Amino acid sequence: MRLAALLACVSLAAAPRVTVQPRCLAAFYFTGAAVRQLADNTGAGCVNWTIGYSSSGFTGLTLSVQIAPDAGNVPGTWVDWTGTVVSGLQPNTSTAQASTELSGYFRWVRVSLSGLTGSGIVAGMLYGSPGVPCTVELLAPRGLPDRGSSPAPAPQVALVPERRRWRV
Repeated sequence: MRLAALLACVSLAAAPRVTVQPRCLAAFYFTGAAVRQLADNTGAGCVNWTIGYSSSGFTGLTLSVQIAPDAGNVPGTWVDWTGTVVSGLQPNTSTAQASTELSGYFRWVRVSLSGLTGSGIVAGMLYGSPGVPCTVELLAPRGLPDRGSSPAPAPQVALVPERRRWRV
């Protein structure tokens, strides 16, 4: 029994890592007031968003996720996020680091840094995914190979919906 468990662990250790890229992704590195716009969200259909950043040097800042309506295949007037704030603050004002989870579908989405005091750097990422948020789990193979030269079975990949605490 111990040998089977050990072989299963060795088999998993040799399994390739799985990386799932979000459909909507915008990395940013700001040294002053700036914006970073995502591409048109129509094809990607992202509705679950997370922004995370760290800041150094500034003594005051406002980092916000903004949306705009469509104005003939170009963004209309930009406004701060009007969808649901699932967790965190929107806009963010922490001069150290913060993250925020948002929910809502908008065709045009961007990150805006303004209200700066002092000088410094703000670096982070805004990423989004369609549908129900989920995590990827690498599952153990379903069996060990026979003693012959057959390769170990491939690990199974499962998308597991995240458990959310919805505010009422």
